[in-house]
Amino acid sequence: MYFRALLFTLALGSSFVLAQSSKPLTAELLAELTGIVPGKSLTLGIKLTHEEGSHSYWVNPGGPGKPTALNWKLPDGFKASEPQWPTPHAMEFFDSINYGFEKEAVVLVKVETPSTLPVGSSVDLAVIVNALVCKDNCQPVKAEASLRLPVVEAEIIQESTQDLFKQARANLPVGLSNWTVAASQENGKAVLQLTPGEGANPEPGKIYFFSRTLEIDTQKAQTAVKSGGVFRLELGTVEDSKLGEGLDGVITAESGWLKNKPEVKAFDLKLKFGGSVGSAAAEPTSATPAANVSPTTTGQGTLSLLLFAFLGGLILNIMPCVFPVIGIKILGFVQQAGENKKAVILHGLAYTLGVLVCFWVLALLVKLLGLSWGGQLQNAAFVLGLCYFFVIFGLNMAGVFEIGASAVGLANAVQHKSGLGRSFFDGLLATVVATPCSAPFLGPALAWAISLSTVQALLVFSVIGLGLSAPYLVMSAFPQLVKYLPRPGSWMESFKQGMSFLLIATSGWLLWTLAGLVDEQKHLLMTFGAVMVAFGCWVYGRWCLPYKSKQARTIGGITAIAAIAGALMIGWPQKKTASKLEWAAWSPALMADLADQGELVYVDFTARWCATCQVNKHVYSDPQVIAAFKKHDVKLVKADWTDENPEIKAVLKSFNQEAVPVNILYGPDGPIIVNTDNLFASEILDALSKL
Repeated sequence: MYFRALLFTLALGSSFVLAQSSKPLTAELLAELTGIVPGKSLTLGIKLTHEEGSHSYWVNPGGPGKPTALNWKLPDGFKASEPQWPTPHAMEFFDSINYGFEKEAVVLVKVETPSTLPVGSSVDLAVIVNALVCKDNCQPVKAEASLRLPVVEAEIIQESTQDLFKQARANLPVGLSNWTVAASQENGKAVLQLTPGEGANPEPGKIYFFSRTLEIDTQKAQTAVKSGGVFRLELGTVEDSKLGEGLDGVITAESGWLKNKPEVKAFDLKLKFGGSVGSAAAEPTSATPAANVSPTTTGQGTLSLLLFAFLGGLILNIMPCVFPVIGIKILGFVQQAGENKKAVILHGLAYTLGVLVCFWVLALLVKLLGLSWGGQLQNAAFVLGLCYFFVIFGLNMAGVFEIGASAVGLANAVQHKSGLGRSFFDGLLATVVATPCSAPFLGPALAWAISLSTVQALLVFSVIGLGLSAPYLVMSAFPQLVKYLPRPGSWMESFKQGMSFLLIATSGWLLWTLAGLVDEQKHLLMTFGAVMVAFGCWVYGRWCLPYKSKQARTIGGITAIAAIAGALMIGWPQKKTASKLEWAAWSPALMADLADQGELVYVDFTARWCATCQVNKHVYSDPQVIAAFKKHDVKLVKADWTDENPEIKAVLKSFNQEAVPVNILYGPDGPIIVNTDNLFASEILDALSKL
């Protein structure tokens, strides 16, 4: 779970931008054979290499996370079967158990091939690995791998990959043997009973079940107990979920399942409740604890993280709209209670209860959203909204505009009955109306709290509330401490403005995340959108002030809203369509191969720093252009001149061109320059019509 990200956000004001490797995950596509035999299946291996300390996720990520997915690019007639995933690891990540892979992992996939392939030709195979890769934080990654294989007459094992495929098969779970496993339901729990048979290892060590389905609670300890030689494993279920018809997953043994084959550590298991699989009948047993407890979380990490939650609440008191009233509120308690010290403390407790109730409501509202955090950062619209959110509140903290400056004063102005009821109400109302002032701190908390269970969210928000109310509690017991409080001054405003850079840096990190979710043109528009949001905030802070005329405030408000709405309009991601064009990276070798094959080739000479090039990209979304490229079977190639490339420069010079954009169509009669400036769909269609 994202406990640490949440709590450090509250403690320090924002998520820190963490340095990350440009390639946290790389993929390599490998073949077991030297070539493709027409009509026969081919086993491919996708080798995933993780950056040191990073991990990606299995088909069930366990805790917060997202399953790794494979998207194939195969020629017509080829069909990839379901991937064979290696046995996952149970990993502790930010106080949560996750299922996934570290270092190197090889996924095996069988590919069916058509029988009509001509021997002597070559075939290009490619796969895109979509993964959520986590280290100190998480980022979506797309790793592409490709492979060109010749079409041959006979199957020949490739020596260079022989050991890799052998090890990959050894890492796969195998079919159940020499054991009998029965499944049942008891009091809302799933129960497995494992009975060793002939050749089984009677002391398999720690036993752990990795469920492929999501109703099994991965965060609850799995404790196998042994009685009469039979092992019993209870599996808790996720809150508010129901068990299906049976269990589907992988069950592992630390010391191996078989007596003479200790390397067999994982069985693939799929069975219905009330049934059993294996060679011997399992009988119900009375269970006694055994020393083979599965991995689980420790309390030490949770306690340290809750400490940061407390500090996060405490730091909210330094905000300019909160800090100045602490002393006033404490003196108000003393005035209400007279000289009775116990009564003063009771007022402090009542005020604290009001604060806590407000935070409990916030936590419950978050949980009522019914969302799961795991994949939200792979949703471009969600990331864009979060990015603009941080821009707005970062500028608020920097002083570009102000909201909530008199919020706590409003709480003091509200009249209420005297006594403890008033102190409770003051705590409740002060927290509510001070929220705009502390929103830059609470906003990330609300976002990341989605990943917590209801109980965990209530616990964390309770600790934050205790941190916020701690000064009131302490000074209720010792009112004389009020005189030692630092005087409110410009230091508070400097502190607030300094913290704004953390929020703005976070918006920058989110823009970088978006670069992996959308194409270049849309990412550019999202970046311009962030500038428009900042412009709207500036207009609001400049003209929507109380002393400005009504006309100025109205025009300023409309302009600010229009700027932010415009940012969302130009930046909002659209659904990806199946007709999206696919581009190959330019290289002299690729161009030579395409020329030898007599292919029609369209080359877009472009660069990221070229504004006209970015504007031109909208043409490639035109349905007529897409249809024309497909009709003529045109191969699309992108020559990216962002970095200095002497080979691209030489090609441009051969066409008497010194700059980009340049768009060239290589046809049977030689190359045609389609355009060297602003590109229109009609120009591409005209060039193709001449073929």
